[in-house]
Amino acid sequence: MINLIKESNRDVFNFYDLKNADALRDEFVDMLINFDKRPNEYQTDVYLYVNEDGTGELYEFQNVGGNSWLNDDHYTLYSDKPHYEDVLDWYQDEYEIAEALGKTEDELKEEALVALDLQDDYWIDEIGYKEVKEYVKTNEEYMDILYDVYDDALYDMWSDYAEIADNIIDHFNQMERESY
Repeated sequence: MINLIKESNRDVFNFYDLKNADALRDEFVDMLINFDKRPNEYQTDVYLYVNEDGTGELYEFQNVGGNSWLNDDHYTLYSDKPHYEDVLDWYQDEYEIAEALGKTEDELKEEALVALDLQDDYWIDEIGYKEVKEYVKTNEEYMDILYDVYDDALYDMWSDYAEIADNIIDHFNQMERESY
């Protein structure tokens, strides 16, 4: 049974009283991971809809400008702000990129030196993160590998994302209680 408190013609509830709360929580964790996996040009709101049967549904709403909303009965569980990082921003330096690709740092730098046609102007030890990043962006196979490694790493951090989701849900529940 869902725990509803009726005040001012509005229902207040606890997220965890939803019949499918565990499945929704897992779906929300996956959403948080996906927000980190892809850049969002616009704010993305996560709406929670409560059905009459005591279940809930999550819906992503692209909130262009950050001040729009759907005019219906929903709760805003979370807002993911715009961010423009790409997968390469996750790798700290050329060594990490080379390691993810199964290469030595020097092998990758040498490839970048040749592919970017810099061998006449630079030595291998002058090739840095900027040049390596520029080079791998042009190599679809390498980018696929880097995305796969990144995706695996994010899913390896599933428990960390689950903790973040729990904190957001707990904050949401607290805000619902305090709003009355």
